[in-house]
Amino acid sequence: MTADDLTELSVDAFLDQVADRTPTPGGGGVSALVAAAGCALARMVAAYSGKGDAASPPTQFHNVLLRADQLFRALITRDAAAYAKLRAVAKRGETGGQRDERAEQAALLTAIAAPLEVAAVAGQVLAELDQWKTLSNPRLRSDLCVAAILLDAAGQGARSLVSLNARDLTDEAQKSKILADLTTIIERCRTHGESLQHFANRGI
Repeated sequence: MTADDLTELSVDAFLDQVADRTPTPGGGGVSALVAAAGCALARMVAAYSGKGDAASPPTQFHNVLLRADQLFRALITRDAAAYAKLRAVAKRGETGGQRDERAEQAALLTAIAAPLEVAAVAGQVLAELDQWKTLSNPRLRSDLCVAAILLDAAGQGARSLVSLNARDLTDEAQKSKILADLTTIIERCRTHGESLQHFANRGI
């Protein structure tokens, strides 16, 4: 933890910073926060599952959720730092300094990496939840549904950010790979998210 760790802020303070006329935290950090909230809900569902005679999700499942939770929290701050660096590099060229295209492209890739990772990990969590959904506590199916919605929404938010920033990449092969990977990741989020929501809402 550091003084710049956005997760150390209260909910009120974080939301106020998002609302301020400042570039960060912005869409990337909010997407990571939404993913973290969805993952936390999934962990709660898992904690309440497997009681009594019901089968319990395996330890590996709990570990996947815990690692994802920690990563989403870290990405809230990592995204803000990446975007701040991108703006600083771009500003040097805008204010009469010598433009460094290599530095700009490197900063752009770093700014793309954070939301792309949010989406990728969201897809992994949704796939794990979809695999073990039948072991979830029936009383928490609504929480499972909300978790799926939030994780899918985080992936969709990250998709917008990655797509927008990727337009400025000069390496066409690199751009194509990133966008192809993004398409695969988002499809994974959508497929498992819809499956989980359908399962959770059965009988309602």
